[in-house]
Amino acid sequence: MLSACGRSHAFAPFAGSSKITVCSTELGARTQYCRSVHPRLFRSCKDQYCKPSYRVWAASNTAVQEQFVFRSATSTEDLYEASVLRAEAYYEEQPHARYVDSFKRQFIDQYVRLLTQQTAIKLGAALPECLCLIGIAQGSQQALATCDIRPPANAAGVHPKGVPSDDKTAAYVTNVAVDSKSRGQGLGFQMLEAAASLALESWQAQALYTTVDPQNKAASHLYEKCGFEAHADGGSQDGSRSRLVLLRAALPLKCDLE
Repeated sequence: MLSACGRSHAFAPFAGSSKITVCSTELGARTQYCRSVHPRLFRSCKDQYCKPSYRVWAASNTAVQEQFVFRSATSTEDLYEASVLRAEAYYEEQPHARYVDSFKRQFIDQYVRLLTQQTAIKLGAALPECLCLIGIAQGSQQALATCDIRPPANAAGVHPKGVPSDDKTAAYVTNVAVDSKSRGQGLGFQMLEAAASLALESWQAQALYTTVDPQNKAASHLYEKCGFEAHADGGSQDGSRSRLVLLRAALPLKCDLE
């Protein structure tokens, strides 16, 4: 299927059994080990080798002649890579601050634990609180981009944090981060498109929400180019005062990369 941005989206089919064995392996490599997971999130193994687990989306970046693949984080190593990207982004403006390396390590440890909890399917739940997506270059294992996406209420049975209470068919994307050395290649746009395509095709979401600090010009530009607009209700969804602005975009996204 082609998105409004003209890129091809390929999703793994969901199995129908209640519990299946799937691979948690490096992209493009034969399986190293398998584990049991919820079938709605991952692709089942075939024959003696496993397929890459939950290959969400692949797109050819013509600017650098390189292919990026976006998939869900399926191991502690994946969650660690995603947490490193977020720590680097969080402390990017204070690289020489005192004890910054120690703060980064604490940040990473805390985020790995948090993501482990949020991406696990709780007893009786249809879906986890969120999926952590990572973007890697074809043939590499290093995460170059990441984001989290919370499924809509009509799919998960639980209303996602950040989405207005009257919107039952909207997902929420947050924690978008791109490796500083890999910027300028359209990875941020592609990461958003991967999340949006997942929400649309797997959960039938009709909209995507996020929040942005207006002072963050790069993030504001990214969301604006992908069709996000300030939501009428605006502000924080937890009742606290916040300078963050709530944004909404209808699906499918219509990104303007010019």
